[in-house]
Parts: sequence; structure tokens; C-alpha cells
Amino acid sequence: MVQYNKTTIKQIQEGGLAMLSLEEVLRHPALCGMRCVAGRGGLARGVANVAFLDYEPTQGSYANFYRDELVLSTMLFAKGQPALAWQAMEGLMRRGVTAIAVKTVFIREFPPQVCAMAERTGTALLLYDGVYLEDVIAAVKGMLGQSAAFEKKDRLAARLAREQQPARCERLAQRLLGAAPPQVQCTACALPGQAAAGAWLEAAARWEAACGGAAFRFGGMLVLLCAAGRAGMPPGALRAAAVGTSEALPLACAGRAMEESVRAARYAQAQGLPAAEYAAMGVQALCAAAQQDWYVQRFCSAWLGTLRSYDEKNATALYETALCYVRCHGDAALAAKRLFQHPNTVRYRMQKAKVLLCGEGTEDKAFYEQLYLCAFLHGDL
Repeated sequence: MVQYNKTTIKQIQEGGLAMLSLEEVLRHPALCGMRCVAGRGGLARGVANVAFLDYEPTQGSYANFYRDELVLSTMLFAKGQPALAWQAMEGLMRRGVTAIAVKTVFIREFPPQVCAMAERTGTALLLYDGVYLEDVIAAVKGMLGQSAAFEKKDRLAARLAREQQPARCERLAQRLLGAAPPQVQCTACALPGQAAAGAWLEAAARWEAACGGAAFRFGGMLVLLCAAGRAGMPPGALRAAAVGTSEALPLACAGRAMEESVRAARYAQAQGLPAAEYAAMGVQALCAAAQQDWYVQRFCSAWLGTLRSYDEKNATALYETALCYVRCHGDAALAAKRLFQHPNTVRYRMQKAKVLLCGEGTEDKAFYEQLYLCAFLHGDL
């Protein structure tokens, strides 16, 4: 049975170890021969560690096994006594392990009561053959080690983004890069959909290998920090995502470069562009910065909320019409066509919205500009 030091035990108990889902772990070539025969709900659970059960725990104690572990066994101790194997598996499931993988040396199937318990507890029961236990353990340990290193970069990047003192920024950036280039640059892109941990990990490794630097998650995106001039487009499938690139900034401004790249990527997404450079965003760069300001967001939410409140009380559609109006650049006829309304209906609604938000004497052009700015800063466009 695998023994752990106190730090590892505490990390497992507190959920502090890096985890990949069991489904992601099983994609590794060394584990692809494993087949799930019960408890398929466990495939979505995390794996924080791999352990080995090589003999029957004394007095039914399973204290050395922890939640979110992948437990391997040949069930040698239960040779000719399958009841001992079932007892051990039930004990492991009560401990909350993610999965139990049994090599088909002595056990080739599981009884109904064990499978039923696996379904209840969400513990995946796996069978495999033709693979050395040492290879499986090494593969899982390697994947978890990569995941832990990736999450460490995430934490360093988060600290770097918050840090205000230039000297500390330089030290944090140097820790991420393993070097101290005079200037740095960032590229950011969003992974499609709700990407799992393994997808982030694979994309980061490929990007680092292609361009150097350090890849990590920041602002809901995958960001590459590297020496200025070395930033490149992300590899493979990531090229389909909107990409943003920062300006070349001093090492002490690495956190600012991270922010710039994420803002540029979000701008590219909003505009339907494949890529955008922060330096070329013009006045939109100011808008992107304002979108992160709490006071700006509070004002815009309250200002536009006036229309939403009016709609709720009067069963109208001023807010929807206003957004369509600004998306059509103030063209009432085009907005009417998109809303399947008469142009005069759109004009009437916009006059009503103008009075509610700005008062009677406001010019239409000034109202449109204010409406567009607030809707854009609020993220409604």
C-alpha cells in the first residue's frame, strides 16, 4: 500500500492537490486500455492522486486511502477468495475514492452488489490488462505533476496582475518566465466552450513549446507571457479562437501586458475578428478599461435599468428596442426591420426612452451617443 507524507495527506483531505477528471486521465496512452464496467458517473470526478492496494487492510481499515484517488490493484491478496476483494472494494468506495482499477489477473468481473454500490457512490470500476502497474502510476503522477505546475503559474499570474510595486512585479514575472527580458508581451485567447482542465493543460504545453515563455489562465482565457517579439499565434485548434496581443512593455509592467492582451481578445470576440492588437484598438482601449471599473458598471447598470424597470411595469419593450437601435447605428428603419415593427413604432419608443433617461430637451444625437456608450460599457453590445 502506498504511504504518504503528512503534507500530501493534508492536501488530499483539503482538496488542495491539482486534479484532472478521470475521463481526462484515461485518455493517456498508458491508460487507454482501461474500461469502465460500472459507476460511469465517476468519470467526471477529479483525480488528485494514484494509490496501490496490494494487500487486505488489517481489521478492515482503509485510513490510508482518500477521496479523489485512483486506486490500482491486482487483488492478489484475494486470490481464490473473491469475497475479500469485494469487501476491499466496498471499503474503498466508502472512503470516497474516485475509481478502482483492477488488473484482470484474478478478477475479471464484479458482482451485482459491488456494481450497484459503485453506481450509488459515483465510483468508477475499471478493468484492464496488458499494462504494467508501474507504467500506469508513472503516467498518472506525470499528468498530475504537469497540472500542479500549471496551477502554480495561474496563482503566480494572479499575484502579478494584482501587484502594484514595480520591483515585485519584476520578480514575479521573472519567476514565471525563468528569465528577465527587458520587455515582455502577452497573447490571450479563449478556449471554446467550457474547456476541461486537461484541455487547458494541453493547450498551454503546446503553446509554450511553440513560442517559449509561460502560459497560464487569466481573465477566463489562456495567456502566453513571453519576451517581446516572441509572442505568436496559438497552435492547433486554438487558432479558431479570437486572439488578443498586448503592446511590448517593460518587465515591471508584465501584469499590464496580461490585462491588455485579454482586453484585446475580448474586443476581437465582440467584433467578430480573428485577432486584435491592443495598440490598434484606439478609443476602444479606453472603453475596455472602463468596463473593468466598478463605478462605471454601477452607473451603466442603474441608467439602463431605468428602461428595464419601465418595461416590467408597463409591459413594453423599450430596452430591447434601444439595444437594437444602437446596434443599427441609430437607423430606426433598419432597427424596425430587425424587430419586425413599423419604423414609427421604433421612433416612438426611442423618444420615450430619451425622455426617461435624459429629459425632454436632449438632442437625438446626444442621446444616441450616451445610449451607445452605456450599452457598450455595460457589455450589452
